[in-house]
Amino acid sequence: MASRAAAMASPTNAPFGYRNVKDAPDEPIQPDPKTAPTVVRIFSLYATSGMTFKTLADTLEREGHAYSATQMRFTRTTLSYILSNRFYIGEIVWHGSTYQGKHQPIVNRATFEACQRVLKGRNHRTGSPNLPLSGGLFRCAYCGQSLTGERIRRRLADGSVREHVYYRCANNNPGPDHPVVRWKEQDLDAAVAKELEALRMPSDEASAWFRNALAEAAGDVVECHQHQRRELLERQAELKGKHGRLLEAYLAGDLDVAAFRTKSTELQGQVKDAEEALGRCGDILPGRGDIASKAFDLSQKAAERWHGSNNGEKREILEALSLNRAVSDVSLVVTKRKPFAVLAKGLVSDDGRGGRIRTVDLLHPMQAR
Repeated sequence: MASRAAAMASPTNAPFGYRNVKDAPDEPIQPDPKTAPTVVRIFSLYATSGMTFKTLADTLEREGHAYSATQMRFTRTTLSYILSNRFYIGEIVWHGSTYQGKHQPIVNRATFEACQRVLKGRNHRTGSPNLPLSGGLFRCAYCGQSLTGERIRRRLADGSVREHVYYRCANNNPGPDHPVVRWKEQDLDAAVAKELEALRMPSDEASAWFRNALAEAAGDVVECHQHQRRELLERQAELKGKHGRLLEAYLAGDLDVAAFRTKSTELQGQVKDAEEALGRCGDILPGRGDIASKAFDLSQKAAERWHGSNNGEKREILEALSLNRAVSDVSLVVTKRKPFAVLAKGLVSDDGRGGRIRTVDLLHPMQAR
């Protein structure tokens, strides 16, 4: 399964809207002419009309769209799965990683992202604002489905009621190899806090030193970038000057056609190389040091802000610091954004002199291209 995903094929059977084609090895999963238009309609309605899952299902039923011959009406779970499935834009989520699939997308990315914004703004699975870690913040590491919250109430022998909150994979039809992914709220919350705590410097002194080093590194990077750009511009001007003199020599009769063409081709190749190097060099982003400092300050306060934050604040923290948050039956894997990934790995290198923090690693991701 994993090898198929790594090869950018599909690790699962075709979802609703597609069909498996056995005699097409280059495109084993293709849009289903009968159901693909229904998928397009689902995304179009949900992205633009402000519908709930119920009103969306009502509209689809009224328009004659059916999920299957045995299940005519779309359920909330089915609609949620379809609307959050990146397969429809040509991507495959497998074990928390996203791959580009070989299959043909049937939903455009703008419409898909519009639906994701609606999904993030509403907790359709639970219908409760008191489940701050639901609503697409986390995905199952095995199938890519969102984690949904559930509130369990148990009546005790003394008549009192004890309440527990759990977060589980919302896949109601998992495969045989899919373990039970179900976490207590306090355990998942603690796992996130641990991830955020890993970004914090060991002391206030180390934090202050790092902030100063970051400012110095920003100045060094700007100076180095400017020097490199000047050299490339000078090299480009020099090569163009040589080509001009070569042309003058040819027109004056000092070079034959063969010699001119050979040298001209060589110089034009060198000019192109210099232009490509300039393109890769790019422009330095104004205020780069300030951006890096703000990012660092955010990382140092992230764990503290996490505790006691409401749903919206927790979402902002996680989305600002991380790209993906995959939950298995035993662990949480957070793919952090740059430069936070650098901080999490630890910027102190064992150089025999007490260690040095590579502040430049925080600056490179800030460069504009």
